[in-house]
Amino acid sequence: MLYFILKLIFKIALRVFFRQIEVRNKNLIPANGPLLVASNHPNTFMDPIAIAAIMKQEVFFIAKGTVFNTPLKRWLLQQMNLIPVYRREDGAVPEASNNNTFRKCITHLHQSGTLLIFPEGNSYNERRLRPLKTGTARMALAAEAEFDFKAGVQIVPIGLNYTDPTRFQSNLFINIGEAIPVAHFADIYKQDSFKAAQQLSVELRSRLEKLVVITATPADDNLVEQIERIYKTNLAQELGLSKKQADKFVMTKAIADSISYFNQHEPERVQVIKEKIDKYNQELEKLGLQDKYLNVSTKTPNLVTDSLTTLFYLALGLPLYIWGIITNYLPYIIPSKIADNLTGEQEFRAPIMMTAGIFTFSFFYLFMITSFYLLTTSALATFIFACSLPLAGFFALHYTYRLGLTRGYLKLFTIFYNWQTFSQVWQQREDILLSLENAKTIYQQHLAKELKPATIKPENK
Repeated sequence: MLYFILKLIFKIALRVFFRQIEVRNKNLIPANGPLLVASNHPNTFMDPIAIAAIMKQEVFFIAKGTVFNTPLKRWLLQQMNLIPVYRREDGAVPEASNNNTFRKCITHLHQSGTLLIFPEGNSYNERRLRPLKTGTARMALAAEAEFDFKAGVQIVPIGLNYTDPTRFQSNLFINIGEAIPVAHFADIYKQDSFKAAQQLSVELRSRLEKLVVITATPADDNLVEQIERIYKTNLAQELGLSKKQADKFVMTKAIADSISYFNQHEPERVQVIKEKIDKYNQELEKLGLQDKYLNVSTKTPNLVTDSLTTLFYLALGLPLYIWGIITNYLPYIIPSKIADNLTGEQEFRAPIMMTAGIFTFSFFYLFMITSFYLLTTSALATFIFACSLPLAGFFALHYTYRLGLTRGYLKLFTIFYNWQTFSQVWQQREDILLSLENAKTIYQQHLAKELKPATIKPENK
């Protein structure tokens, strides 16, 4: 019962915390078990919450045993469908406990249950796929072997792709791959169970790699972000990509893959592009600008009309913005302060903020709504007041974003009249775009030689 109550609460919280959650190929998730769901693990507690929220069936989770350190925690976490597993890196490993966990998981699979496991073992806020532990494969193979590989166990790979794992109102793209029937490894298992676990783990890794963006180093990851920021509009228009997260994923993955290719074959080209982007960003920082203000290729040219419309919006929306700040600032800012005090690890910030936000917004909204009703004794007025609270809060967020854009464009207009400065930074940007276009052409030629599509096309949804 506690699992289903929490699932409902967190489903609502996810929709508030993320601006957009897009799930690709949800139909590939089997309706029934026995099922092992295996995912990358970039965002600690947020990852299991996000996956469980899209699953129709009840999900059981494998979690590190160190959190089951008191009788109360043990009972509570068991009610939330968590199963402990003990790792050597966390200290002494009680062998009997892990054997019991392994047996419990296999029994759960035999009962057509669904297990969620993160085969990397640890969570890091980075676009990597660390070495997979073989526990997932060994568990799946053992469950199948006990029924002579007729149990029907499948492993579903899921890729979690966050635009910014720690930021409120960022995006989440959940990329689901085809299930792996464990019975396909029966012959290998009967000859060598260790080899079967290794090969199944290799197959799982291969599938996960297709579902997430992977960069080799933090420097490469930063370069991918910089190229996206400057080049994404041109690239999306040329390739006919939409604004959907699935198409953005295709574009980001293509950029990351191309950087990996050039790092191996033309590292000097990567270095030159990186130096140009660094120099360009330094100039923007001096001017107090961001690249998005110079990316006017998709903007309407009627600047007068746009400016008047924006000023009208800002003037008309000011009262609602103030109301949104007054009623939502405290429940909005407190979760961030709680996260600051509880952890210095980026991987934990988002789940802490979302969980704290559930309580702060519930408490403040309930307090304000109750107080308003006691003052007015009007059910209708109280209902209207209650509806205004979240609406005003979201409007305040959008108003703040729009106000920031307006300031940026006003800054751009002032620089525009200093033509020498403006043309210099504009030329830097054009030079970067030309370098990226040349690199893209070379990379496409490489893909053609490898008998792959010569252009990067959006995958079927």
